[in-house]
Amino acid sequence: MSDFDINETIQSQYAASPHITSLVNAFWNSLNPEADIELFYNKVFNPDTAEGMGLDVWGRIVAIGREYLTTDTTNPYWGFKLSEIADERVQNFGNAPYYKKINGTVKLTDTAYRLYIFLKAMINISDGTLASLNKMIKYLFPNDTVYIIHTDTMVLRLVVESPISQADLDALLNLPWLPAGVNLEEYQVLTPTWGLEGQDLAVLDEGNFATEVVPV
Repeated sequence: MSDFDINETIQSQYAASPHITSLVNAFWNSLNPEADIELFYNKVFNPDTAEGMGLDVWGRIVAIGREYLTTDTTNPYWGFKLSEIADERVQNFGNAPYYKKINGTVKLTDTAYRLYIFLKAMINISDGTLASLNKMIKYLFPNDTVYIIHTDTMVLRLVVESPISQADLDALLNLPWLPAGVNLEEYQVLTPTWGLEGQDLAVLDEGNFATEVVPV
C-alpha cells in the first residue's frame, strides 16, 4: 500500500469542511484500487505467491500443464507379503487380481505446480548441457541423490540413488527437459548395494544386487 493521502487533493478553502472531506473520503474508499491491485499482484502476477488460476496462467506462459500421467500406486494386487515389507497393497487369493500396471492422472497442488513452473522456465532458457540438466534435477530433488550422466552417443542415463516416489519420477519424466533426439535410460539403485570389499558397498545379507538399466 502507498502513503497517498486523498485529503491532500482537496483545495485549501474546502479542507476544513467536515462534509466535503467526509464525502471525498467515502468516494475514495469506494473507488481506491490499491487493495485490488495488491491482491492481483500476489495471487496472479507474482509467480512466487500466485495461487490457483494465477498459477494456471503462468503454466500456460511457460507451456506446462498442471496434470500428467503416472503409474497408479493405490490398487491392490495378489502376492506374498514378507514380514519386513509393510505393503498394504499386497493381498491374498480372492481379494486382489494379479499385478497390472495402471496409469492414472495426477493433478499437481499449487506448491508442486509452482516448482514445476520454475523448472520449466529453466528448461526454456537452458543450453541443454549436462551441467544444466543436473542443475535442474538438483532443483527438483534438492535432498535426494538423482543425477544425469552421459553413457553413449545421444544417450543419457538418469541415475536414482534415493528412494523417491513413483509419482515424483513420473513427474520428472513427463517434463520436456531432454535435448531433441537424445535417448534416456533409467537406472535406479536400491541402496545399500551388495559388492566387494574396498568399494564402500554392503556385504552379504546387508545389501541388494544393483538393479538393471531400464530404457525410458
